Amino acid sequence: MRDKMTLSYSNMLLENDLKVIQKLEKKYNAIPLKGDVDLQTTDIAKLMGMFAEPPEDPVYVIDIGKMVKQMVLWRQYLPNVKPFYAVKCNGNPALIDLLTGMGCGFDCASIKESQTILDCGVSAERILLANPSLPIPLLQFAREHGIQKVVADCEAGLQKIHVHHPGAKVIIRIVTDDSASVCQFSCKFGASLETAFSLLKVAKNLSVDVIGVSFHVGSGCGDPNAFVKAVQAANVVWREARSHGFHMQILDIGGGFPGSEAAVSFPEIAVPVQRAIQEYFPGVVVIAEPGRFFSAASHTLITTVVNKRVIRKSDEIAVDASGNNTLGPVREECQYYLNDGVYQSFNCLFFDHAKVTPIPLPRQSQVLSTSTHTSTFFGPTCDGLDCIARGISFIELELGDWVLFPNMGAYTVAAASPFNGYYKWNYIYVNTFDVHRERELLLRNVRKVSTITGRGRATVIGFKSKAETVNVAEEALLVMAES
Repeated sequence: MRDKMTLSYSNMLLENDLKVIQKLEKKYNAIPLKGDVDLQTTDIAKLMGMFAEPPEDPVYVIDIGKMVKQMVLWRQYLPNVKPFYAVKCNGNPALIDLLTGMGCGFDCASIKESQTILDCGVSAERILLANPSLPIPLLQFAREHGIQKVVADCEAGLQKIHVHHPGAKVIIRIVTDDSASVCQFSCKFGASLETAFSLLKVAKNLSVDVIGVSFHVGSGCGDPNAFVKAVQAANVVWREARSHGFHMQILDIGGGFPGSEAAVSFPEIAVPVQRAIQEYFPGVVVIAEPGRFFSAASHTLITTVVNKRVIRKSDEIAVDASGNNTLGPVREECQYYLNDGVYQSFNCLFFDHAKVTPIPLPRQSQVLSTSTHTSTFFGPTCDGLDCIARGISFIELELGDWVLFPNMGAYTVAAASPFNGYYKWNYIYVNTFDVHRERELLLRNVRKVSTITGRGRATVIGFKSKAETVNVAEEALLVMAES
């Protein structure tokens, strides 16, 4: 009977995962929101009511449950790919703690990032130095702390590794077609196939140990086929490396996976990637460098209107009956000044090419205006460049009103500056993942599978929310472990 069952490693949740989630709830005083649904604006309005006075600084509501759901989604669609979270994306301690507890590795680019992860109790084996520039102090730090996995894409990098970290395990990064990505990296990183072949010869002469191939199709990739073509190219380099006698072990498929709503969804990318891996790298250790995938949707930003002015504008000059120039139709524009801007969280507009969506957030019992006006949202600094959204249709707001921005967890606070003295946020932690419900399901499924198979014990459960299930309804959600 067991052999005929359709078993899948997708959507795994271990008992240890549930313990980690409960531990984080206590550590960060996360407010459990029952129902196992994503955070709603009504929930946020109630949470903001916790403040005795309207907060002077912007507020981040951080959902631990959303991070958990993203990990489940990853395990569902890329079950054989171990994520190494890109720390540069968002170093929030709750996010790092959760991913650490759920077995994630970490992509670090500097001594500070590496030290932060080591201080969390993460072993050096779970750290990847994925920045090919590899400053000498970073290599020396890695050598001292036992961090072995490093990425290189040029001869100078291999020379530095040979001198300053001879025991490193090197992954050669190749260039990819990232033309369909929002943030393109191939102009800065990656070796062509011809160069990669040459680097293998250099590594051999230097006795540098090459163990894998990596690529990055760019951040915000809109073309699943870009991953597939990159996997194929990596296979060419892989075979060449083996011909030189290198013991190849790791394929690194980089990042570029969406963390919130996007033109191309995560499943639409993951399914062809998984097929390509199975075809070109069967049985190989595969890792990835997701960043925004885990962090983007977990953060919701609430800002406050700190100033407002109404501007009367006319775009036309008309001529009256007497031949005199007069202003044409006059229109009004409402300009709002928020307590967060492009030098703080909204630097993502420039550095990450993000598109943000302001949403009015009523206080409890407050009734917002229904009339709309042409509106512009500015940040708090003295710079005219500090503009969040310009000329959009929006309801009329007043001083002290709240404006919510969802999906603000990727490349926001991580790249913020203290310009003009604005560099402080309030944090509220919540958990929309119902741990108790999932534990009950675990126990129920243990009994169910034991009854079906007559042996074994289920140690893993999976769950699918309606929003996350895509063409996998027929898949089993249980994985058996031998007793």
